[in-house]
Amino acid sequence: MVFTKSTGTYQWFIKKVPTGDADLIYKTPTSDAFYETPTTDLFYRSTSPDIDGEFHPLAPYEKLNAGIYELGVRLKSIDGVDKAEINDVDVIIDYPDLFELVDNFNVPSGGGRFSLTQTFRKVTSVNLTLQAQAGSDAITARLDQKDKNGFNVSCLDKDGNTTNGLVDAIVAGY
Repeated sequence: MVFTKSTGTYQWFIKKVPTGDADLIYKTPTSDAFYETPTTDLFYRSTSPDIDGEFHPLAPYEKLNAGIYELGVRLKSIDGVDKAEINDVDVIIDYPDLFELVDNFNVPSGGGRFSLTQTFRKVTSVNLTLQAQAGSDAITARLDQKDKNGFNVSCLDKDGNTTNGLVDAIVAGY
């Protein structure tokens, strides 16, 4: 999200950074040793003539290959007199949703931990289904301590005591 202080026009740009941090744009303050002296055009750095190394307009749903990318926005005044200013920029990253199906997980008496096989950034929900199983008095399954690597599950009998059981699970996250 971009919060503006005044009216203006804008255009987003994206640039692949071919050699890592050395080609990132740094703006003022230039008095700090961390920042380099800006080029004559503060918006651009000298870049490779290859298309990957130059800024180009950002298209919705543009396919990007693996790498480091830098986003930029160019603001222009509507009337050429009043400044176009930004108060704040918040970047929201929407990772693709992930799902993992767990089939026939044997839960030992006392509970067990299921380790996920996919790499999740965050697990948002786990839906457990207790299966009927000969030799088990389990009537419900309980989820505990879910994180991006897995979750703990225990099965309970009619008195609330842990027992062995067989569960399926649908894990959702990103």
